Amino acid sequence: MMERKPQIVVLPDGKRVRFSLKTRAKEPFYFVVFRGRDGQRLERSTQDSSQKRAEATAVQLIKEEYLPPAPVEKCTWDDAIVSMVREMKA
Repeated sequence: MMERKPQIVVLPDGKRVRFSLKTRAKEPFYFVVFRGRDGQRLERSTQDSSQKRAEATAVQLIKEEYLPPAPVEKCTWDDAIVSMVREMKA
């Protein structure tokens, strides 16, 4: 297993997240290791065997992990029924 020195991603809100890439003996891909929003250590596969591509993928994975959850649109049962009936007739 090979670990590299930590690198940093600066998120849109200015927060800095440290990460490192590592490999495993029997795995062809690089893994990114970083701390999630809750402080827990996370490890994600980059699915890249090239170190340069793995670094770029790692940045994307970290940004996706820190994105705020999408707002959930809520509707009442009455609205849902009307919408389903409309879609079934279409």
